[in-house]
Amino acid sequence: ALLAALERFRFRVDAVLDTGVPCIEVWGPGSAGVLEAAGAPAPDGWVGTGEGVVAAVPMGTLPRFLVPAALAPAIEEAGARCCGTVAATTVRIEAGQPLMGVDVDEGTIPQESGLVPEAVSFTKGCYLGQELVARIDSRGRVNRVLRTVVLEEAVIPPEGAVVVADDRDAGVLTSVGESLTVRAPIALAMVHRQTEPGDAVEVRWTGGSAAARVAEVPLDDFAGG
Repeated sequence: ALLAALERFRFRVDAVLDTGVPCIEVWGPGSAGVLEAAGAPAPDGWVGTGEGVVAAVPMGTLPRFLVPAALAPAIEEAGARCCGTVAATTVRIEAGQPLMGVDVDEGTIPQESGLVPEAVSFTKGCYLGQELVARIDSRGRVNRVLRTVVLEEAVIPPEGAVVVADDRDAGVLTSVGESLTVRAPIALAMVHRQTEPGDAVEVRWTGGSAAARVAEVPLDDFAGG
């Protein structure tokens, strides 16, 4: 879908768009050192190698690199470990990074996602939807925002569970994990803007419910309680 969109909006540019090579993601505070130990560059931006492009794409404050999959054996030998989907999802939730097609979609306004500082420029070029984004930035506001929901009970709710605030539906859980940082189940949810960090809410689903609290994204400054 991304390749098709880029091809559709490519005007008067001598370039060839392709799906490229398979890649892996290397995350963590020590990821740059692991890449260097594996003989791969750890750039601030991106750099081409014989295997493909290595790019720095931080996940909030967490270092993250996109690396050609052909380098995976060397990176594992240098100390990296493969992780499962549950662990990866949890770290992504802690970092406040929504996943396209899960937490956000084509109908999401950038200001709702919290990614405007790292994804939108107000000083260069034109892009699809620019008028709406610029108008909200200058004199508007959105009705919903991406938040972290921290469960206060030892139960992991399903994706799709409803966030209830003041007996009204305020949002829906889209990504769910179990955080070792706050030692509690956590989730991402688009909630009504009146549901603010620190507010107590209830998460409800078929056959269950649990008390929870709304927190900022990313989760770095969450102190609980």
